[in-house]
Amino acid sequence: CGIGEPVYADILPPETTAGRPAFHFTTRRGWINDPNGLYFDGRLYHLFYQHNPVGPEWGNMHWGHATSDDLLHWNETDDILYPDERGTMYSGSAITDEKRASGLGGGAAPTLLYYTSAGGNSELSADQPFTQCLAYGDGIRFEKYDKNPVIEHIAGANRDPKVIWCEELDRYVLALYLEGNDYGLFTSNDLLSWTQLNRITLPGDSECPDFYPLTAPDGERRWILSGASDRYLIGRVTRENGFTAEGEALPYRWGRTFSYAAQSYSGLCSRIRFTWEQAIFEGKPWRSQMSVPCEMTLASVSSGYRLCSNPIKALETLRGEKYQLDALPPSPLDILFTISANTRDFSVSAHGTPIVFSPQNNKIITPDGEMPLTISGGSRTSVRILIDTASYELFADDGLVFTAGQLDTSRADVRIDGNVIGTAYEMRSV
Repeated sequence: CGIGEPVYADILPPETTAGRPAFHFTTRRGWINDPNGLYFDGRLYHLFYQHNPVGPEWGNMHWGHATSDDLLHWNETDDILYPDERGTMYSGSAITDEKRASGLGGGAAPTLLYYTSAGGNSELSADQPFTQCLAYGDGIRFEKYDKNPVIEHIAGANRDPKVIWCEELDRYVLALYLEGNDYGLFTSNDLLSWTQLNRITLPGDSECPDFYPLTAPDGERRWILSGASDRYLIGRVTRENGFTAEGEALPYRWGRTFSYAAQSYSGLCSRIRFTWEQAIFEGKPWRSQMSVPCEMTLASVSSGYRLCSNPIKALETLRGEKYQLDALPPSPLDILFTISANTRDFSVSAHGTPIVFSPQNNKIITPDGEMPLTISGGSRTSVRILIDTASYELFADDGLVFTAGQLDTSRADVRIDGNVIGTAYEMRSV
C-alpha cells in the first residue's frame, strides 16, 4: 500500500488496558482522530481512522483499521494505508463497488477507499498539493490505484472525500471540502472520473463532509450535508439543480469541539455514524477515542425537519446492574431520566464536571456551553447520559440535542443533586 511498517517496540510504552474506556473504541497505541472509510461488508463493520502508529500526538497520518460484528467489540488489525510520495494519508470514505463500475479488483466487487493525499506534510511529499486518491481491495489487503489522483488539486487544502450512490441522479456523488466554508459535490458513473456538480457554502463549518439521505416520519426523503463541526444543511437532490438546501445551516452538536468529524456507514439501510472524540488520557500510550455508534434520523418539528441521533440499540447489551439515581455507583454508567417544564433545576456531577438542567428555562448548561431544550406546557422530554472513563455523551429531546465532553480520568464518582426520578445501569467493558 505504501512504504514502511509501523514499529512499536522501544517507541511507545507497552500496550495496556489500564485506564481505557469501558465502551468507547481506542487504538492499541498511538494517536487517532477522524473516523474514515466506514462500511459494512455484509458480515463485518469496518472502522478506519486517522492514526499515528508511533506516538500519542497528531502527525504521520496513516489509516488504522478495526473490524466488528456488532459495532461494540473491535478487532484492531495492522494499518491499511501508509504515507507515500504524494503525502500522508488524510481522511476519506469507503464504498463497495457492487456494480463493478470501476473495473477494479477482478471479478469480485472490490472495496474502494477514497482518501486525501496530504502533500507537503512529509519530507517525501515536499511541494506536493492536496489531491484525492483511491485504493481498492478485499477489505483486508488494499492496493493504491496506479492512475492516482482521481481528483487533482482544486483549492486550498481540499480534502476528505465522501462517496455515496445517489438514486435521484442515478450516479455516484462525492462530497469534498474545498476551502473556507465551501464544499463541492462531484458526480461519476465509473467511480474513477469525477465532474463537479455543485459548490455549496456551509456557514460556520469546514472539513470532513458527510452526505447521505434520510426519510422523515412523514415519508419525505431529504439529503443531509454536514461538516466536521456538525453544522448541517437539509435539502433535496435533483437532476436539474443537484443539491439544493431548504433552509439555513443548523447546529447539531452543541458546545466546544470535543466531538468532531462525524462520518456515517455505507452498506447499511440505517444511517449509523461515529465521531472522533478528543479525549485525553494522561500518561497512556494512546490518545483520543471514537464516540459510541449512533443512528441518525430526521424529526418533524414546527419549523421543519431536524437531525436527531441516538445510541444504537445494541449498546444496551452492555448494561449490567440497575440502580436508582439517589444511589449511583462509580462510572461507567448509562443514566436515563425524564423531565418536564415543572421540574426544578438540578445537576449531574460526572467525575466532578457539573451538568446543570434548568427545565423551566428550557436549557442545559455544561462547562462547554449552553444548549436548548424544547419543553413546553405540560410536555416532557427524555435525557440520556453515557459516562465512561474519560468522557460523557448527552442526548436530550429524543436525540434532537447532543453534546459531549472530557471528564477527569482520575475520578469515577457520579452524583445527581436534585429531585429527579430515573434509572442508571452499570456498563460492562468491551
